[in-house]
Amino acid sequence: MSITVLLSIVAFSLTPAAPAAAPKGKVWNPVTFANVLTGLPKAYYDPKRLPPKRAFVSGLTRLERSVPEVLVAGPDAQGVLRVRVKGKERQFPSGDLKTWMAMGDRLLTVLRWIDGVLGDPDQRDVLQYAVIKGVLEVLDPHTTFYTPEEYRQQQSRFTGSMVGIGVSLVADKGRIVVRALVPGGPAKKGGLRVGDVLVQVDALAMTNLSPSIAAGRLRGQAGTKVTVVVLRKGRKRRFTLVRREIVLPSVEAKMLPGRVALVTITGFPKNALAGFERAIKPVRRKKPRAWIIDLRGNEGGYILQAARMADHFLPKGQICKAVGRGGQKVVTWDVKPKKNRITEPVVVLINRRTASAAEILSGTLSVNDRALLIGERTWGKGTVQKLYPMPDKSALKLTMWQYLLAGDIPIQTAAIVPDIELRGVDLRPRALRFITAGRAENEASQAGRIDAMGGKAAWKGRPVLPPVRYLPGDADPMLQLAHRIAKVAKGTRRAALLQVARPLVAALRKTQDGAIHKQLKASGVDWQAGAGQT
Repeated sequence: MSITVLLSIVAFSLTPAAPAAAPKGKVWNPVTFANVLTGLPKAYYDPKRLPPKRAFVSGLTRLERSVPEVLVAGPDAQGVLRVRVKGKERQFPSGDLKTWMAMGDRLLTVLRWIDGVLGDPDQRDVLQYAVIKGVLEVLDPHTTFYTPEEYRQQQSRFTGSMVGIGVSLVADKGRIVVRALVPGGPAKKGGLRVGDVLVQVDALAMTNLSPSIAAGRLRGQAGTKVTVVVLRKGRKRRFTLVRREIVLPSVEAKMLPGRVALVTITGFPKNALAGFERAIKPVRRKKPRAWIIDLRGNEGGYILQAARMADHFLPKGQICKAVGRGGQKVVTWDVKPKKNRITEPVVVLINRRTASAAEILSGTLSVNDRALLIGERTWGKGTVQKLYPMPDKSALKLTMWQYLLAGDIPIQTAAIVPDIELRGVDLRPRALRFITAGRAENEASQAGRIDAMGGKAAWKGRPVLPPVRYLPGDADPMLQLAHRIAKVAKGTRRAALLQVARPLVAALRKTQDGAIHKQLKASGVDWQAGAGQT
């Protein structure tokens, strides 16, 4: 039976829909494999990037890494791979695979042969999930597959909420330590403290487990109980807590000295806009003279949340548009101005971990001459993915479009370039190096990346001023500079903000250069400019 026939029998198509209920018990469900493999050519951003031979090899390679009983050798000079399972071996050619569907049919044959040799129904999902993940590895970095457990964990990021006890964990010297507690959450109310060492969850000891596995044990159905044992100051303490839905705040706002509002946005889940509007309401009552929007480390989320957030700052214009196969426009997001929009000066902080929807917000404020950008060149993710839930509660995340800012300015690999660039300098012993945007990991450095769609030259003439190098530490030079500029800002346009920024940037450069030279000199390095140099 071919993969196409299999799909027609189950009558399931690759459409974004709510996940169907999982069948009782672990039964072999080839629908997920068939649905992903047949759906890709129809929906993927660039079907020309679907290499059948490489995908076949990658699928089997991932299968070998995931299932100990499976050994894969090859391909040899003729493109033949040898698959060995429990002493039995079979050869599968790949050199004759000319189409994606032919590749899918052969992988299905491999899966069924391995399943027959193993004779273990509990392994079936492991087999098909591994092959799917391997096949997708030959595409772009953002097309991926989530197993049911992975998808459940991802949904907390997508929705901005999760069911658990409201605790953040981190690995520390082989232990799992409480890093933070959600205010008002079961863990906080129940008596857990930051610094507690997690020893046991119900009957499971946390020895040699990762924080992600431990966190998975703490999650569950709302209203259910979980018993947690922690080590605090050498004594074990036991807590019985009731799980409930925890809303994860993605926006915080506060006033800084000089009537400057600081808004920190850590992501764009489905509730980000509501969180933004709720957070800025009490701040606006204090009548700030300027705003700082901190998007550092914000890896994105829902585009619409970022677009509607931009409405609070822009009177009109285009935010961005999505283009699909062949550059055809799919959708445009235009400004929907607010009657009481923010009209004060805006400074935006970005770094190399600012990505996706966060790049849309920072980029559109800059393109529309509404903000000054300070920090580092951003990640450069300008592609759009859609989630396709499967009947077994797994999900495919598929790259569908690429988005362009107003004026057809691309973000994909081009990134957002700040007006004023700050670069951290690592002067630790044996680690002497300058951290530069050119050498930093970013979208352009990723294997299988999608290149920027043709458009206008991005960010010509930026950064406006020479980069400022600084020593990372307890102080935050980016925020300090933004705060100083915001306190004396006299206009909302980039040119006006740059004018007041120039002397402040020069003063910061002088201070930081002096600190760098001093530390280098202590290490026996003379970094002063030589004769005829500046």
